[in-house]
Order: sequence, then C-alpha cells, then structure tokens
Amino acid sequence: MFKKRFFTLLFFLSVYARAFLFSYELEILWQKCEKNSESIFSAKQKLGYYRTVKNTSRVLYPLSLDISATPDFYKNYEQYSDEIELGNSSVTLTQTLPGGAKLSAGTSYSVYSGYRSWTSSKGYTDKGYSDAFSAHVQYSQSMNPYWIHGTFKNPAKTKLFLAVNSGEDNLMQAKKNAYSKILSLYVQFRRNARNIFLAEKQIEVLKINLDSLKEMHSSNSAFLSDVWQAERALGEAESSFNSYKLEKEEIIKSLTELCGSD
Repeated sequence: MFKKRFFTLLFFLSVYARAFLFSYELEILWQKCEKNSESIFSAKQKLGYYRTVKNTSRVLYPLSLDISATPDFYKNYEQYSDEIELGNSSVTLTQTLPGGAKLSAGTSYSVYSGYRSWTSSKGYTDKGYSDAFSAHVQYSQSMNPYWIHGTFKNPAKTKLFLAVNSGEDNLMQAKKNAYSKILSLYVQFRRNARNIFLAEKQIEVLKINLDSLKEMHSSNSAFLSDVWQAERALGEAESSFNSYKLEKEEIIKSLTELCGSD
C-alpha cells in the first residue's frame, strides 16, 4: 500500500514538474516575443505617441504672452529743428479656450515729449512730457462651438482619450495574437519532440528485430518475406523520423521569426 502511494506521489510530482517547466519555457518565449515582435513594437510606439499627445493636451489651448516696446524719434524740418520723441510699450496675455473662444487681457503705456507752445519770436518753447496708461480685456467666441451641436464633451480631448484607448486595445490584440501563435507552435514543438523520441525508439527496436530475422533466415528459421517486411517497416519508421525532423526545423524557424534569435 505504501509503495503504491509512493509511486502515485512520484507520478503527480513529475506531472507538476513538467507543467512548471512548460509554463516557464512559454513565459520565456512570450518575453522574447514582446521584445522582438515587430507588431508589438509598432503597437507600443503608437500607444506611446497617443499617450504623449494626451498628456500634453493643454497645448490645444495655449496661453500666449505678447510684449512690445517701440521707441520712435521724429525730426521736424519745417521752420525749426525741434525734436519730438515718442515711446510705446504693451503687454498682452491671451488664453485660447475650448469651443473656439479666446480671452485676452493686457496693458499699454505710452510717453510723449515735445514743445507745447510756439511764438514767432522764440519758436517752440516749453518742452514737456505726457504719458498715458490703458488696460483692456477682450473676449471672442466662435459662432459654431461644439455645445451648439448637443454635446458638452470637448471633442478634441475626447478624440485623444479614444486614441489612447484604441492604442491600448491594439497593443493587447497584438500581444494576444503573438502569444496565441507561440502557444500553438510550442504545443506543436512538444508534440514533435515526443514523436521524434518515439520514432527513435521504434527504429532501435525495428533494427534489432531486422538483425534477428536476418540471423534466423540464415539458419532457415525465418522466411525471406519476413526479412523484407521488417526492412520495409524500418524504412517507413526512418521516413517518419526524417519528416518529424523537418517539421521540427519549420517550427523552430517560425518561433525564431516571432521571438528573435537571441
């Protein structure tokens, strides 16, 4: 009873060990595939681009700053050579908003210098300065914003979110397709390895049987037809073995295309 339980335990342990080995080998192949697969690489690149665009979606509505300073100098060449000076400066902040709206605010400052009076005897006199400060706020709105069409979701941002979701789905599908192909090829590889092992054992047995029949035929203990039949069986087994070897090469080639050669 103990011996039976012991062998049962060994059987289950061997099954568990083989299952662990197979899962480990599959995991290695999947990792290599994810690293070397062109379809997965392309899907990752597109998803990375979509995420970058989404994370920088604020550039859809940029905030701009305009600063200007303009000094002007004039010369009066009429009756007198009198200089007139003028300087302007402005600062404007503009924010683009969703729905074709734009909000801007700014200030401007100007200064002017010149002669404020004139007499026939003295010409221009009483030089002085004057300045002016102003501020403004401006709002503009497109006549065709998106909420007029019955939606309160910004279509520009919605498009970015949909692009990211689509990129994630494409990446998952690319991985799923690649992993499914690898799983199928791995099962074929294991089945092929089993067939090669059995074919080798069968060839060994058939060779022993053929040698035995030849010895028996030489001593008139077996018919020549038995020898021919054994030779034919050996040839069929060797042909099957060669077919399994070719199949193994094709499977390895397909796995290399998916997972790379490293």
